[in-house]
Amino acid sequence: MTSYEKVETASNPYTPSPVLEKLASDAEWDVLFVLSRNPNTPVAVLEKLAGDKSSSVRGGVANNPNTPAAVLEKLARDENDYIRRKVARHPNTPPEIQTLLLLEE
Repeated sequence: MTSYEKVETASNPYTPSPVLEKLASDAEWDVLFVLSRNPNTPVAVLEKLAGDKSSSVRGGVANNPNTPAAVLEKLARDENDYIRRKVARHPNTPPEIQTLLLLEE
């Protein structure tokens, strides 16, 4: 699969979960970035991507509407201010974490 095809597949909300899980092992950050933003990316993949070296990928997880509270709590401790701000505004972030992050701003 070409890089373009991988990006298109990773961003498609109709891509089956097993394919998205396989793409989570890709080395290209742009594939991981669009995967992190796909609303149908499995939680296990979002958990993995929350620890990615790329702040863009971690930010994508922080923006994903289906990122669970446990993953957002992990991202709340991210070194990147942008990511912490996204976590503070995410509807799945527990209120006590939101309060702490908003007070930090």
